[in-house]
Amino acid sequence: MIARGVGTSKTDSRKRRPLTTPLSPEMATAIRASRIKFGRAAPHQADIMGVSTRQYYRYERNESPLPAHRIAALYAHTQEHVSARLPANEAGRDFVVGDLHGHGDALQQFLVAQNFCPESDRVFSTGDLIDRGPDSLATLRLLYEPWFYAVRGNHEDMLLDFCTGQALYGHPDNSHPLLHNGGEWITRLCPDEQDELWYGLVPRVALLPHILIIGNGPKRFHVVHAELDGPKGRVTDALVDRLAQEPDQSLLPLEYIPGFGDKDRWRIRLLWGRGLIRSEGNTALLPGLSPTFVGHSFVPYVTQRLSHVFVDTGAASITTGSDSAHITVIEIPHADVASAFATAIRSKPVPAETARDSGGV
Repeated sequence: MIARGVGTSKTDSRKRRPLTTPLSPEMATAIRASRIKFGRAAPHQADIMGVSTRQYYRYERNESPLPAHRIAALYAHTQEHVSARLPANEAGRDFVVGDLHGHGDALQQFLVAQNFCPESDRVFSTGDLIDRGPDSLATLRLLYEPWFYAVRGNHEDMLLDFCTGQALYGHPDNSHPLLHNGGEWITRLCPDEQDELWYGLVPRVALLPHILIIGNGPKRFHVVHAELDGPKGRVTDALVDRLAQEPDQSLLPLEYIPGFGDKDRWRIRLLWGRGLIRSEGNTALLPGLSPTFVGHSFVPYVTQRLSHVFVDTGAASITTGSDSAHITVIEIPHADVASAFATAIRSKPVPAETARDSGGV
């Protein structure tokens, strides 16, 4: 894995694995599992990678390896706006959990207490599974579970950038921002753990969508990491649906996000945006936009802004001893999601000035 070259001496016999060799059967299996989980068609994957559908199926069945530059094309595709749609859960319960930041064990304990049924219940995560917490690798292993669905957070995006060497945030060395924002855990992994990260988990992370769309009508809701829209409130369900079919950034009302220039503004908003939480007021539901659960920005309580429900209540600060930091898990009602959450959130209003950033990324 590329991360092996970081923090090791020149005499260390462990070598980086650049994306220039045929991929392993384990990685092919991971990509197939993620593709099926999010309902993506094999011909679409094959087209992205520049191979025939037959060759792609042979790859998934471990009958034929693909050169690494083919998978690199798939990874590059995931840097674009990517969404996934899932049906409403008619058989069990749905939960949304805020940023975990390595506290996967706390989620597991909560689910046990709730008599969670893995055959019928589901968990949706706002991303940022890793960094700053006690066990990032164990938390990433939640991606193996068929009942666990996550969107990509900015910390997963930095992990992919570091591991694949795309250098969107920096060169994959000790100066990379991942290693200065809680990601130094990857330099402490033993060889077996590094193999698991590279072969089993990185492919699953690479295929995480930026937007999850669940259900239709009054049962519909979205999961995004940072924000789907800014304080001007111009994104609707219809636009989200259109973008799911046609990821064209020219369709979007884009605003400048400080620190990122003009490139990929839509994707940057989904991963890094904080314009909405910094705006005052705007606590009502936005007509035409279903409830959208987001994390990224630390709030002391669950907070609503223009149909966005902010549920990151400070998991990144738990290990620093913050008294107010905690992990939020919300059960989604089966009936009218919008009205149920509007009522629940208005019962605990949060002044705009109390909603603040986590102090980092």
